[in-house]
Order: sequence, then C-alpha cells, then structure tokens
Amino acid sequence: MSIFLVNSAPAWSIAVDGLPWFALGITCFTLNIVLIGYEQSMERASSAIAHMLLRGMLLLVPAFVLLPTVMGNHGLWLTVPITEGIVTVVILTHWWLCRQPSHKPAEQHSHTHV
Repeated sequence: MSIFLVNSAPAWSIAVDGLPWFALGITCFTLNIVLIGYEQSMERASSAIAHMLLRGMLLLVPAFVLLPTVMGNHGLWLTVPITEGIVTVVILTHWWLCRQPSHKPAEQHSHTHV
C-alpha cells in the first residue's frame, strides 16, 4: 500500500480495510480469465465475447453503482469479487448446459414379425 499512499493519508485506512475484501475475488477472477481464454482458443468467439462483456461491463458497471449505495465502502470493495463470482457461475452453467445431451425423442424401431 505504501507504494501508492502514505500511511497518514485519509485514504490509507479505507484501502487497508478494503483490500482484503477485494482480494476475495482473485480465484474467480483468475478462473474467468482462463475460461474465457479457453473459449477464444477453441474459436467460440460469441461465448467469449458475451462472457467478457458480462464481466467487464454488463454486470460490473451497475454493481459499481448499486453496491456502494447499499453496502457503503464494503460494497465498493466487494463489487469486483461479487461480479466475478456471478460470471464464474454463468460460464460454468453455460458449459454444463452445452455439454448435456440433447433431449431427442427416442427413435422408434419398427419390428417386423415374420
């Protein structure tokens, strides 16, 4: 912290209190980057773009507006971990649903009696 602030600055206590809350999202953040990178490498561009927009703008911006008003400073620090967690769930659910076998009606076999 001392790289960015002097410990006598008013922002120091806010940063010291908030950084551990912000760090809660590191696992989901890292997983999302890896999963979206995998989607790109597998040429699943539409999924990768949708997930990047979700994590970078569609969830993040409204959360930055809403959470601090509801939770105060903790809401500000928890915005990124919460949105990253939601995106992780969305990506894994999307992958799970895409891997499910389609529910095709059972083929009817005609049986001929001789």
